[in-house]
Amino acid sequence: MERMFLETRLSECLTDSFLEEVRRSRHYEPEDRKLLAGVAADMAVCLRRQECAYLAKKKDGSVVVCMTLGGGVDLLQERYGRTGRLLESYMVEHIACALLSRGYEEIFAWIHGHMGGYVKTCHFFGGEDGYPLEGIREALSLVGDCRIRCSEAFCLTPSKSTVFLAELSATAPDRAPAPCLACGRRSYCEQKK
Repeated sequence: MERMFLETRLSECLTDSFLEEVRRSRHYEPEDRKLLAGVAADMAVCLRRQECAYLAKKKDGSVVVCMTLGGGVDLLQERYGRTGRLLESYMVEHIACALLSRGYEEIFAWIHGHMGGYVKTCHFFGGEDGYPLEGIREALSLVGDCRIRCSEAFCLTPSKSTVFLAELSATAPDRAPAPCLACGRRSYCEQKK
């Protein structure tokens, strides 16, 4: 089994235009730009040398992907919450979600460039038939030594992490795979309304 470790460098995405996208999509006011930029600066420090992805190509050609922003982001969010800075805590959550989305794009491009296939679809454990939550532990074991842990209740630590199976195709899909398309909760997800 082929295993890879990638430094995702998602902290480099924390540009003014990226933050403006987050501000608009999460309905923050224009006057929140400065606060959002301050939270992003704090997050950039937390992300360095922690954000990464682990990949393992299975014999059937699919790829196990385990991606994390690292534990520093969780600690920052907890610190904001403990000190009553709830808006900043929400901002961490929203920026982290946007960074993970950007991470999917980068990983899909890396897979195409280094493995020769296109990601056709993503399967999230516990989100669809045939991919039970127990698959998270198997996926983590396949990538080997990894910074992501799975609790008895199937919660990932660090919490800003994702584990999924990428199904590959030799031809480019008609539309880029989006993790939300594979999610069984998209009909009532607050992020997609």
